[in-house]
Amino acid sequence: MKAFLFLNRRRNVITHSIRKLIEECGKLNDEFFKLKKAKVLDQYYIPTRYPNGLPDQIPHEYYSLEDADLCVTYAQKIIQLVGMILKKV
Repeated sequence: MKAFLFLNRRRNVITHSIRKLIEECGKLNDEFFKLKKAKVLDQYYIPTRYPNGLPDQIPHEYYSLEDADLCVTYAQKIIQLVGMILKKV
């Protein structure tokens, strides 16, 4: 999504939030609003990157295979949509 924003001269993208990226991309192309549910990925960003991101647990003990599958599914949807849109450019 950042590549799409950069391509459209949006250089001040200083976030890792999927929700915010969807909103910014959606201002330029309504197709991105199909990804609204992908904002769930924001819940995984910090806690999975840092061992102290979860109280009294490490990510391995907290997250399940189902959590990982959900995240991969949303990431694939984002990549597919961005790829499709960038091919049109």
